[in-house]
Amino acid sequence: MAETNKIDPVSKSPKVKFLSIKRIWILLFLMILAVAAVIGYIKFPGVFKCKWLSGKPVEQDKDLFKSSSEISYIMTLGKSGKDKGQFDRPKFIAVDKDGFIYAGDTGNNRIQKFDSNGKFIREWNSAGEGESLTGIFGLAVADNGNVYVTSRHNIIKYDANGRFLKKWGNIGTQGGGNFNNWANGIAIDNDGNVYVGDPNNSRIQKFDADGNFLTAWGSRGDKKEQFNMPYGITADGNGNIYVADTFNHRIQKFNSNGKFVSELGNRGKEVGQFVQPYGLAVDGNGNVYVTDSMNDRVQKFDSKGNFISQWGILGAKDGRLNFPCGIAVHTDKKSSRKYIYVADCNNNRIYKLTPGSPLHAEGVGAGTAGISVSSGEKTVGTDSESKTTNYIYGKVLNIEGKAIPDVTLKFSVEDGTERARSYTDRDGIYKSKELPFGIYRVKVWEERYQPKIKNIKIEEGPPKEYNFRLSRWE
Repeated sequence: MAETNKIDPVSKSPKVKFLSIKRIWILLFLMILAVAAVIGYIKFPGVFKCKWLSGKPVEQDKDLFKSSSEISYIMTLGKSGKDKGQFDRPKFIAVDKDGFIYAGDTGNNRIQKFDSNGKFIREWNSAGEGESLTGIFGLAVADNGNVYVTSRHNIIKYDANGRFLKKWGNIGTQGGGNFNNWANGIAIDNDGNVYVGDPNNSRIQKFDADGNFLTAWGSRGDKKEQFNMPYGITADGNGNIYVADTFNHRIQKFNSNGKFVSELGNRGKEVGQFVQPYGLAVDGNGNVYVTDSMNDRVQKFDSKGNFISQWGILGAKDGRLNFPCGIAVHTDKKSSRKYIYVADCNNNRIYKLTPGSPLHAEGVGAGTAGISVSSGEKTVGTDSESKTTNYIYGKVLNIEGKAIPDVTLKFSVEDGTERARSYTDRDGIYKSKELPFGIYRVKVWEERYQPKIKNIKIEEGPPKEYNFRLSRWE
């Protein structure tokens, strides 16, 4: 905006006065910022909508496994890439009796082997007879350590170190050992028999450990004993065979000879429903785990098909799933602890999980300063210079016994007459103020969990431990 009512005394021409350039830039900047905020709020509300915990802003979306009462996170294997320990669409996973992990790295046409802590051991892509793997469509490990892989129309057998042993299979639509373009899911029973999905022929084929054909069952359709693209297969300890009848959106259960036993599920998003179930695993108690791939979740059922739990939500951030495919369950021989492995295919990673709530306070004890309880082994260490200061302390641990960071719980102590402060912590470690000997009422809680209250005694001698397990609100 300009004014022309004044004359320049030097040039005798009208003088034009403009608004300050600085002011114009400030106005433009504020207008752009306001428009960006409105657009961002509409398109990306999760970025702008935050809530506050303990005086710090926290994103509204929470990590899946830290907010789930059904599963605890242990570790993640891999990321996108071609190097050792990296993946390109890892669709299949198997774990042997000693806890070694085998990953079918589908896009990189190789098998990778890791130890139970995720350390890379070796890789291979030989298909025998001078050929290389071209596509990986199934993976299983026998009790003797032999590894079986389906690639194209072949079943390939290796030892535990990836040394080629044998392969069988041909292209065909009829007859044992023939597959229509490709063989898919594979499972090994306790007797070493091999079950293979033949999706384009809508059947399951059964072989002995050396590849000799035994039997087959199935035809195309949606009735009992019929299939529409059978993908995942697993066997339980009683010889029952579970088949992911993927495009019929259900699970079928058979005995070892292919006789129909029962079925579970139909198309949908409710519990007990599926959209393209892909991978299957059974634990030692007969519980069945299903990767419900297009619903981006895992569902768990008992051996009779009764729903137990589920977890999963679509996303790429840590703790989310994007088309989960393979799944395996392994029980550690030493600790008897159960682990669940999920191939998060489109996020190019594998999760190691364990059943149970990750949010519980354990090792809450009463003792003297310098005495601490380690995560898991419960070893006690003492600082002799600090023995006279008493307090109540605790750690928030997952089932693995490791402290969970970024968890906000409240921990309060009451002695009957005076309420002590509430203590919150984001590193999973809590300690009260100095307290004299006596009995204290301790309460531990979190917004999503029901509080637990116990009486804890501080007295002379070694610390005592009190475990708090928090249950989610119904």
